Amino acid sequence: MHGRKQRRTPFPAKAKHRAERVLELVYGDLCGPISPPTPRGSKYFLLLVDDRSLYMWVKIMFSKDQAAAAIKKFQAEAKAEIEKKLGALRTDWGGEFTSVDFMEYCTKSGIRRQLTAPYSPQQNGVVERRNGTVVATARSLLKAKGLPGGYGEKLWQQQCIC
Repeated sequence: MHGRKQRRTPFPAKAKHRAERVLELVYGDLCGPISPPTPRGSKYFLLLVDDRSLYMWVKIMFSKDQAAAAIKKFQAEAKAEIEKKLGALRTDWGGEFTSVDFMEYCTKSGIRRQLTAPYSPQQNGVVERRNGTVVATARSLLKAKGLPGGYGEKLWQQQCIC
């Protein structure tokens, strides 16, 4: 039996279920630290992606511990703007998403929490793929603006907190 590799079943190319309404399911992921930080000193960004529309929101932050507050603000803005509330939020198990305070907020607000299995970013693939898009766009904009080489080369050499 040597020479044969055990193969993992591939993840489906398309989700079996898509949200039926905007904000029914939102994917979230925190990325950073980015180097160098933004001109104002921010080192992280929170990316939120709506499952129905695939619309993206980027929240720039100084530190990871601002993620819960950014999601709370996002929820308030969405409710005011489009009169819809967040139904479910899918994230990894990062401490910023699993604190007792944030979980209580979600319960009180009626936000269902979906936590992905550890070390399986594929379960949150919608937002994971968009992270690359955000980083590539930022690099392109910096290059188009002719920023000094050292700044442009280092920017967004980041790791996602997965």
